[in-house]
Amino acid sequence: MAPHWQEVQQLFAVLAYTVKKADRDGMELIFTTPGREIRNKSSQPLARELMKHEPNGTYDFENRLSSVLSKYAHKLTQWDSRRGIMSRFISSSPPPPLNLYIFTNGIWHMTKAANPIKMLVEKLIKLNLPHHQVGIQFIRFGNHPVGISQLEFLDSKMGLTW
Repeated sequence: MAPHWQEVQQLFAVLAYTVKKADRDGMELIFTTPGREIRNKSSQPLARELMKHEPNGTYDFENRLSSVLSKYAHKLTQWDSRRGIMSRFISSSPPPPLNLYIFTNGIWHMTKAANPIKMLVEKLIKLNLPHHQVGIQFIRFGNHPVGISQLEFLDSKMGLTW
């Protein structure tokens, strides 16, 4: 990602500014390096934080994606258990939708990236939640053939029907 870092920063600033009003509890900037999560309702602090970050070292994309999707699946499970108990008294709304914009070159281990996505889709189907409950958008930088192939697989070749 290093060769594309300036482009990443510019696109992030525009995208964060555009989507900030849709996220009631604030946006999160999550890096693939452990422990790097910043939440803010304003796009400028997030863009400044991204500018401080250097794209170097080893990244664990698969585990970070799995962690984010597992946390959300857990929220859905908690909501579902409360919904079952409280359904006679009140109607409860599911957690706010999750929208991920993943800036990537697409070069990582495919199986580990596909599994948490499949798991979350299965949970959404089981709970009969709408398609817009979760959105995952991979934004690719560069033209590496492996990256292109892997992102095409996640986009349309995983065999997920919903």
